[in-house]
Amino acid sequence: MTPSRFTRILPAILALVLPAGPASADDAAPPAPIVIMTDTPTDPARFEWLSEGARTALADAIAKQKAGEIFAFVFAGASGGDYWAYRFAANDKALFGVDDLARQALQACEFVRRAPCLIVSINGTDPRDAAGGVPGQPLMLAGQPAEFDAERVPFVGMSDRSLLAAYPAEPKAKVLVLTINAGWLWRTGANIFEAAATAFADCQTTYPGQGCILYAVNERVVFVPGGPY
Repeated sequence: MTPSRFTRILPAILALVLPAGPASADDAAPPAPIVIMTDTPTDPARFEWLSEGARTALADAIAKQKAGEIFAFVFAGASGGDYWAYRFAANDKALFGVDDLARQALQACEFVRRAPCLIVSINGTDPRDAAGGVPGQPLMLAGQPAEFDAERVPFVGMSDRSLLAAYPAEPKAKVLVLTINAGWLWRTGANIFEAAATAFADCQTTYPGQGCILYAVNERVVFVPGGPY
């Protein structure tokens, strides 16, 4: 882990070490994506407000589904830059739901843009409402719990959340890191500083070229939506 990366996460880790009152869990229901299914094929050129890179990626996703390379997908994007993300199920046996794919795509796009994104295609069809518009989405990263809850971890899919359910049972000092592309890992150590150093080093090795994001230190969630990574 580089010194600059350590400097960015150090305040969050110190907050866990210094005396503080007990954290109370956020019991508010997490936001749900607005998903509209239609039979109208998606035309990437129609979304002129998307960047050229996003339109190219959208066309590629549509082509892959038509060719049978992926089974289902949700594509999210936003104007004002090259903001887009899509999540897919590789085959019909994968553990997924359209709402879950939508959540992952919107969360990844929102984290980089630092504002809500829009769903522009579901399985190659336009998700437009009755008025012909693309519905706005809530802040998908809002309402993070204070204490770790595997069902609230962002960016990851349903199957990963089931694996993350084992995180609280780890008795050693531990740190969980994520990537916006659904990567995750946790590491333990003699203390949380050692666990953090190992987690970030291993994350950069396991997910090269992706930003590694601090999510939880022990059971305390320290994730900051739109924060540095």
